[in-house]
Amino acid sequence: MSEKTERVYYRIRFPAKAGTYGEFYSSNNGTDRWADIAKVKALLRRGQPKGYKGRILEPFADFEVIKTTETIEARQEVVSVPL
Repeated sequence: MSEKTERVYYRIRFPAKAGTYGEFYSSNNGTDRWADIAKVKALLRRGQPKGYKGRILEPFADFEVIKTTETIEARQEVVSVPL
């Protein structure tokens, strides 16, 4: 028996920082993947928190949004275990 599941998530990428630690944007709690495009749009409109405790919001510049789709196949098998 097997079942396939698709997982879709979005990431914000800065092409100018390709190959470095800051290539993908991550929030204060470490999230760098969002499951809904509406959450990404809200984040882009609000801006990046900067400065003392994130009180200054800097607009996003030179970015691209990447959509990733993962296909996961789960299989279950009955195995016999000799005792």
